Amino acid sequence: MSMQRFEGPLQANLTEEVAAALGESARRLRRALDALSEFDAIASTGRGQSSHARRLDLVLEAGEKLWGYVVQRELVGLRDAEYIREQYRVPDEVWRSMGPKARMRKLS
Repeated sequence: MSMQRFEGPLQANLTEEVAAALGESARRLRRALDALSEFDAIASTGRGQSSHARRLDLVLEAGEKLWGYVVQRELVGLRDAEYIREQYRVPDEVWRSMGPKARMRKLS
């Protein structure tokens, strides 16, 4: 699927805004996934303090960012979730935790 195409100056500005928002959402997801990966790498060496609660927070944060990115992509007609899974190497546990305010679910 492809994004809707706009014609004219106003529509061109809208397209730029949509692209910028989608790009920022992708960067947020990347940062969250990188933080989780870095935590796991440090924990696997035994150098850092391994905390199950901290790791869960990182997974839930990444799940929330993933949800935001998926929703934004779907709003512009990009509905291929497999692209996200492959390009960002999203772990299954992050997919399972995907959702708004995922960190609040931890408290329930």
